[in-house]
Amino acid sequence: ILDDALSALDAASQADLLRGLRAALPKAAIVSLGQTLPPSGLHDQMLKLTRSGTTSTIHVRETSNIERVE
Repeated sequence: ILDDALSALDAASQADLLRGLRAALPKAAIVSLGQTLPPSGLHDQMLKLTRSGTTSTIHVRETSNIERVE
């Protein structure tokens, strides 16, 4: 589990780190948490947590359906 571990890295370094983890741990489930979207194509699925008033919602999307918002 990477808890906001990528936030201090630039996009190229984030991609290198995630690709390296996948190569070193091909059977592992890698979970990364953050407040911004990582470089596209590096995750199989993404969860988006939202809150409106007292209601919390989790959206699950395949990465092919993710729109990058800057």
